[in-house]
Amino acid sequence: MPHQRFLWRYPTSVPEDVQNDLDTFSPAIQSVLYQRGINTLEDALSFLLPKAPGWYPKINLLHVEKACQLILDSIQDKEVIAVYGDYDADGITSTALVTLALREIGAVVIPYIPDRQNEGYGLNTAAIKSLSEQGTSLLITVDNGIRSLEEVACANSHEMKVIITDHHTPGNELPPAAALLNPKLPDDPYPNKNLAGVGVAYKLICALSKRVSHLNPDDYLDLVAIGTVADIVPLKGENRYLVRRGLSKIKIKNRQSIQSLLSVSGIVNR
Repeated sequence: MPHQRFLWRYPTSVPEDVQNDLDTFSPAIQSVLYQRGINTLEDALSFLLPKAPGWYPKINLLHVEKACQLILDSIQDKEVIAVYGDYDADGITSTALVTLALREIGAVVIPYIPDRQNEGYGLNTAAIKSLSEQGTSLLITVDNGIRSLEEVACANSHEMKVIITDHHTPGNELPPAAALLNPKLPDDPYPNKNLAGVGVAYKLICALSKRVSHLNPDDYLDLVAIGTVADIVPLKGENRYLVRRGLSKIKIKNRQSIQSLLSVSGIVNR
């Protein structure tokens, strides 16, 4: 008997009452919506034209105010800030977002993305020592760091303050950072546990913008959209809302890096 490579799931037909409620849409769209658990017109419109959740932006991540104060103190003291990212799309967009936003408000920032082949994922002590030699006083991780206990301790030993921004699941023990931003922390009440790394970075900049009037976090929504989609987090609720707004920013914001990608992809002016 040949080995079965695939298990096919055949879509169930849309019930008549759901068809009636979704009669605004074609049968094909009705079927797609129904397979995603969307049975009412209200839910369909919320899915297709996402709006900000009711709690947004009233709630932010735990410890975000402490992180903001550390950043503002470093800028005031003219300290060097390093933004330590990751080599995937989420990590790169997170690094770009925080680096550009902090430079916008006068920070001296060193962006650092580890080499995939030679360094691998996450913080490493060699990179920390190199950043220390470049005068780094504040180290901000994006899309990594929540399980880097030894590396954060190493940064502390080099007299660096550390802010962790991450979206990966924490371990039983947390790193000794000055501030931890992660919606998956056990005591964090933030409703959206499925933010991408760039989403967590964006929430930091949103909080910072409340203290720095000329900083506009919406300027970076194009980066948020790319990182969120590329990291394959659930496109529901806040994530879907941010991506929808970010996609519109891609069309109007002349960010050279993204325009180059669009050109190579052959989708300019579309």
